Amino acid sequence: MSTTRETPSAASVRQSFEQRLERRGVAQLWLALLTLAVYGQSLAYEFVYEDRRSVLHDSIIESWSKVPQYFTRDLSLQNGSNFYRPFTTLYFRVMNSMFGIGTVGWHAGSVLLHVLCVLLVFALARQLLRSRSTAFFAAALYAVHPTHVEAVTWISAVGDPLMTVFVLAAAVAFLRWRHGESPAWLAASLAAGAAALLTKDGAVVMPALLSVFVLLPHAARGWRTQLAALAAFWAEAFAFLAVRGHILHGFSHPLSGATNAEMMLSWPAAIAFYVRDMFFPVEMTPFYPFDFVHSANSPEFLWPLLAVMVLAAALVWLLRKATDRRFYWVCLAWIPIPLAPAMYLKLFVQYEIVHDRYLYLPTVGLCIAAAAAITSLARRAESLAAVRLRGMIAILLVGVSAAATVGYESWWQSDLTLYKRAISITPNNLAALLDLGVVLMEHKQYDAAIKMIDRALQQAPNNAEANFNRGRAAWETGDSAVAERYFERAALLAPEVKRWLFLASVKLYVGKPKEGEFAARQALAMDPTEPGAHLALGTALLDEGNKTGAMSEFEEEIRQHPDTPGAQKAWERARALK
Repeated sequence: MSTTRETPSAASVRQSFEQRLERRGVAQLWLALLTLAVYGQSLAYEFVYEDRRSVLHDSIIESWSKVPQYFTRDLSLQNGSNFYRPFTTLYFRVMNSMFGIGTVGWHAGSVLLHVLCVLLVFALARQLLRSRSTAFFAAALYAVHPTHVEAVTWISAVGDPLMTVFVLAAAVAFLRWRHGESPAWLAASLAAGAAALLTKDGAVVMPALLSVFVLLPHAARGWRTQLAALAAFWAEAFAFLAVRGHILHGFSHPLSGATNAEMMLSWPAAIAFYVRDMFFPVEMTPFYPFDFVHSANSPEFLWPLLAVMVLAAALVWLLRKATDRRFYWVCLAWIPIPLAPAMYLKLFVQYEIVHDRYLYLPTVGLCIAAAAAITSLARRAESLAAVRLRGMIAILLVGVSAAATVGYESWWQSDLTLYKRAISITPNNLAALLDLGVVLMEHKQYDAAIKMIDRALQQAPNNAEANFNRGRAAWETGDSAVAERYFERAALLAPEVKRWLFLASVKLYVGKPKEGEFAARQALAMDPTEPGAHLALGTALLDEGNKTGAMSEFEEEIRQHPDTPGAQKAWERARALK
């Protein structure tokens, strides 16, 4: 960064602060303590949202013998997924072996990864700015930026901070090599780049992130040498895409039915959302009321487009005024480039098209540029008052951001608080309504659960999961007639083993063994090893007077699942019958 002449008082204050930060490990310790202070409360939080599927009930992370499969197979439960993240899955395996279902250890791992990212932002900013105090300010902003809450507090989102660790390590190492240090730094950068790719596919843009460093002056390596090195990163990325495409049987598998035109019409609104989220992170939630835009004449397209155009014009004007234009261009590039993969909006479903966690890496460029701009303004004023004002602005920005982060973070403490927050922001969110209904049932709050599920059914009366959950609520409150009706509808709308099995149970309870037998056989046809299915079929056969068939089913249940409650007693009861 360029400097201008300062008064002795201003220079001495700045020099004093720089000298304090020069002491070995002081800046890093302060940054770590700041981060831990903001995110320390998350250590007491529960598993939430998709953690049950990705952490608690994922058999792939329960055995070291399955680790090779992380690199060679699509581990998703659905065919044609977009999930190929070997290092993220390996991280889950390590954490599972260390902490099992203990949430404290899992949350501590996420917080420590964020601490590491903060320290790497400090290292990267030092490389770019050559000022410890400004780099410290940038890292402090990054530590407490509210958009990071989802990535740090939600265990299943750990792929973002883990990927960012490797991306930032690659950037720091590349800059050190670029400044003339040992070629080993380039090798380390390539290794970190490969790790980033294997952590999350969004790292495929990393070669572009490193390429913008060529714009910076004062390199010890010539531009041809730099371009040759960057070619290795591009080759690395294309090789990863080829492997990923082979394993996942395609480049992408959209989860929505949106067309390419609808996706592109939605880009201005998505960009406007992320800009607002970076600068004014308010009313944050795991789900946002964001849907695809269907017409170029709609306000949802025109107003965001106008806002994006005004923002672009303002940025160009500001950059023309900046004395270190190349530096700010580099920082600016670090915002949209890592956000580019998230712009493939077709991959996402309604209310999940945009997420705060996708800003975890892009805010690196924002925080470094903001710290540099505020510092530059203070230097131009050439006065002690300006230096103090800069300090006050820094403290205010970090303090306000930290307070917002702590406030939003509290919503992630449990499924109950998380889904209540989601419903308060997106009241028509079908998934959130259903999930909140299930959580309320788990807390025995059946009246509130039924209200949530009924709201979901009003929006989507033919939604199988909504019908099934309404049946569960009725079953658990003793209303077997209502449970029977909803279970039957759910099983016919979208047949699943658990739906047929619940239907079999209620049919047997209300004295309809023939219909119970039919439902149990449907469940077994879908999965002959489903726990409880042979027990249900045996009970139906016994009620129909088929003792031999019933005992055979009970024996099969005991053979497959000896711990199934009631199976042994059912067999003994059948044997005792004449």
